[in-house]
Amino acid sequence: MHLVHLRILNQMLNRISCKNTTKALRGFLFIATVSLFLLALVSCSDSDSGSELAGGVTEGTNALDTVYVYDTLTHVDTIENLDTITVVDTIVKPTDSVEVYDIALKGVVQKGPLVNGSAITVLELDSSFRQTGLAFRGKTDAKGSFSVNSVSLKSPYAIVEATGFYMNEVTGEKSNSMISLYAFVDFSKQKVANVNIMTHLEYDRINYLVHEKNMSIIDAKKQADAEMAAQFFMAEADFDATNATIFGSTPADGMLLAVSVLVSGNRSDAEISEMLAAIAEDFSEDGSIDDPNLLIELADFAQSMDAETIRQNVKAWKIADSVAPFEKSVATIKNSIYGLGECNEKNKGSVKQNANELSAFAFTNFKCDGENWNVIYYNPEIKYGTLKDERDGNEYRTVKIGDKTWMAENLRYHADGYKCYDDNPHNCDDYGVLYTFVAAEKACPAGSHLPSIDEWRELFVAVGGADSAAKKLRAHGAWNSLLYPQTEDDKDEFGFSSRPSGVYLYGGFGEVGWYMSSTIVMGLDKEGNLVPLEGEYDVAIGSGDGVSEDAARFSTAIAVRCVLD
Repeated sequence: MHLVHLRILNQMLNRISCKNTTKALRGFLFIATVSLFLLALVSCSDSDSGSELAGGVTEGTNALDTVYVYDTLTHVDTIENLDTITVVDTIVKPTDSVEVYDIALKGVVQKGPLVNGSAITVLELDSSFRQTGLAFRGKTDAKGSFSVNSVSLKSPYAIVEATGFYMNEVTGEKSNSMISLYAFVDFSKQKVANVNIMTHLEYDRINYLVHEKNMSIIDAKKQADAEMAAQFFMAEADFDATNATIFGSTPADGMLLAVSVLVSGNRSDAEISEMLAAIAEDFSEDGSIDDPNLLIELADFAQSMDAETIRQNVKAWKIADSVAPFEKSVATIKNSIYGLGECNEKNKGSVKQNANELSAFAFTNFKCDGENWNVIYYNPEIKYGTLKDERDGNEYRTVKIGDKTWMAENLRYHADGYKCYDDNPHNCDDYGVLYTFVAAEKACPAGSHLPSIDEWRELFVAVGGADSAAKKLRAHGAWNSLLYPQTEDDKDEFGFSSRPSGVYLYGGFGEVGWYMSSTIVMGLDKEGNLVPLEGEYDVAIGSGDGVSEDAARFSTAIAVRCVLD
């Protein structure tokens, strides 16, 4: 077939080589003729079945997409004496130039850790952050780790979705409901990627930046990470949530555990999911959390939680030897939301008040010790005295009100028969020891004594009367619940600094401060004689304006304030 084409071409060239044809015209006609030949060649290649070309390439194969024809005429000045034209044609099968990512993705899933057998799904994304429909599946082990093998993707981008029950750091227990968490992964940069609270919270933000701001996926994730660090930790850190783990030792690991703990709070499983959704939605459009109610919930739990108990809960899972250093990150979140700012050596000793009026701890005073802002349950404007207990070395602030000098803190001496509220030693350290009557009689340090009911009444008169005494004797930040919030009127103007230490076994912790007197309740016996009953008089400083008196059994344990002799 090619020889036929060559004969036709040769005849045509002979016809255009007459002497009266100009050189330019002959060149043009030559090129046109060659073009017609090439078209004929391709046509033959399509119609012929399987004849072999030079180089062993078979002509007429339907699977071949591209035909490359290389023809060259070099230094052609005239074509009168041109006897032959050689056409070199090669059919080349194109190669697939798309890079394929064949990997085994590993990581951990943590709320706390998702339990054994939780579902892991890797969903491929295109460059526009849209799912391609390609998915690979795996599951977690007993430590919350996962490995999805033989992942083969044409795009380096994917979503990792994890769904299952989880361990709650605050309660230490397994959840009653499942949770779904998401993470964005760039396979071109990482083969290990963790899924956690932080990757979940920034996912919607990345999606918004890609679709609404036309950012690349890489730039969107980098910006979301930076905004997350700035929102929670006032830090311009090189933060990547997919590298963080609650069992690590880096600042980023501590940030993750802090946020996970605060999102949990005292919430139910359903409330945790609702909180996650609310924060993610708020954060998505502008890279910040603007709802003050969301922020204050996080801050108030940070102020009230017992960090050591949470640390022990995580250790008790026996998944890893270490727990991330989350305490400082928790404090940073609280300090930012309360408007306290940074505490360092430059402002050591300074006192600030929680300026966030939405807080249950509004108007509470904090003092910088050079590293941390600590609540102070006393009036920094009062000049206090000191009473030292030589038995255990404890020192107590004292304040003169009326004609008496009182301890301005609850007694902490561990006398025989002492109790801590909820049997938690931390409550004894913070709120003072609770004493039965027998223990209280001998508990006050040398130079002081257990006040009588008459001495309590004198105190109330000295501050303006029993009807308004409570609000004048309460400590700032002491009534720190949403049920009994602190008010701006609670100025602790006399420096007595009462705290709601409750009653052992019966409650009232965080609501009422009960204080013991040395006066035994008297009553009449069957014969009408005045005799002591099985109890003593006590006073209660609650969340209202006034104080009250009551009687308690000798076996009831309540707080003690000693009065100097």
